Amino acid sequence: MPYRKDDLSDRWGSFWPDPAAWSPENESARRLAMYYSRYGQSRFRPQYPASWDGVERRCYLPVVPLDRFHKDGVLVDVPAPVRADEVEGPSVPRYVAPGRPEFVFLSWPKSGWKAANASGAAVVSYMIANRDHPDFPPSPFNLFDLNVWLPKLRGAEKQGHELAPPPAFTVERTKHLVRQRDGETRLAVIDETGAFDAE
Repeated sequence: MPYRKDDLSDRWGSFWPDPAAWSPENESARRLAMYYSRYGQSRFRPQYPASWDGVERRCYLPVVPLDRFHKDGVLVDVPAPVRADEVEGPSVPRYVAPGRPEFVFLSWPKSGWKAANASGAAVVSYMIANRDHPDFPPSPFNLFDLNVWLPKLRGAEKQGHELAPPPAFTVERTKHLVRQRDGETRLAVIDETGAFDAE
């Protein structure tokens, strides 16, 4: 990375460096190398070590599972080990859960958990507002800058407006007619073979 030794930069616009020819010389490169050594073999590792945060492209190293499998009808993630001393400070989301004291969790919180600090509350609010968005990030925490990652998603400001549901259709078996629910609009006739003939 073209930065002075021991500098930290949040700019990165390229692919992952080649690990065979990689000799990290500054803090940015060391953080990328550490992330790659931990998540390099994960099929969930992002294609690029950067992402759009709604304003600019920045380094984004999400907490992703090493693998995922089904067990007893439930999807289970295999997490990468992250030491508690690696993620400390006020920007780390903390939660409380029934029967569990306050704890750090770097992925999206589970149902029934409550935020124990401002970062946790921001993550919960963001998740509730954006969880159905197609660009919902894989993790609310960035292991590059050790801060929450809650990007402004395109079109998110329009999400509060629900679209009208599509009209429901019913089949009147005696007339083989497909009508809208209001019972007046004639759309198609179903012939004996079940094919639709538009009218």
